[in-house]
Amino acid sequence: MGREGLMGLIKVFLCINDFGVIKNMMDYENESGKIKIVGISTTVMEHMEELDTKEVDILVLQFSMDQKKSEHLLDYILVENKLDIKVLPLFQELDSEVIHILLQYDLQNFLVQPFSFAQLLSAIESEQLQKQAISAAANTIEAMASEIMLSLGLPPHLDGFPYIQSCAVYIARNVDDVKVQMKQVYHEAAKCHHSTALRVEKCIRTAINFAYRNQPEKICINNCKPTNTQIILYISEKLKLFEK
Repeated sequence: MGREGLMGLIKVFLCINDFGVIKNMMDYENESGKIKIVGISTTVMEHMEELDTKEVDILVLQFSMDQKKSEHLLDYILVENKLDIKVLPLFQELDSEVIHILLQYDLQNFLVQPFSFAQLLSAIESEQLQKQAISAAANTIEAMASEIMLSLGLPPHLDGFPYIQSCAVYIARNVDDVKVQMKQVYHEAAKCHHSTALRVEKCIRTAINFAYRNQPEKICINNCKPTNTQIILYISEKLKLFEK
């Protein structure tokens, strides 16, 4: 299977005021069937509802329209991790200020004027492939987390199951066990599931209690019912070994 088959339809949001590029993209959408334009904005949006409510793979962002608003948008997407979107920035020139932005937001794929439409399409494709690679890796470690949790007798039908999974994956990828702050971990899991840290903690405790009542021999640590932290750290350690 070729790269096109692997990628499928790429959903693109155009945040640009270059009407030539917009027309070319619309023509390409109709002729190729390889991309779908899910939105067009000729200004840099201050409110993110347009992106929040649409299923977007790639945001093509023309920085020259408004650099300050563009950086605010990058903060929202890339720093605060509010949206699972890849950003392809377009710059008028490559100067020291642009280089600073590229380093600040770790933007490795970008275009500088003048660029051809073929280069734009190639950059969009590259961003989509990278997005899918990251997603595939995430699915792999999450599947492994689920297997470990099932082996511990944790009930997949309770809300605590995906919360434990998210907490363990987050620690495995981002946190040294010595520096674990469970409140922060609960907060990160809550963001993923549009919940609250308090609910995450409570649901995890409920899932552990359920497993202990039904299959204590599977979930016990040192012959005792484990705490939230013990279970999450146990699973995250297994995941770290899997990732190596």
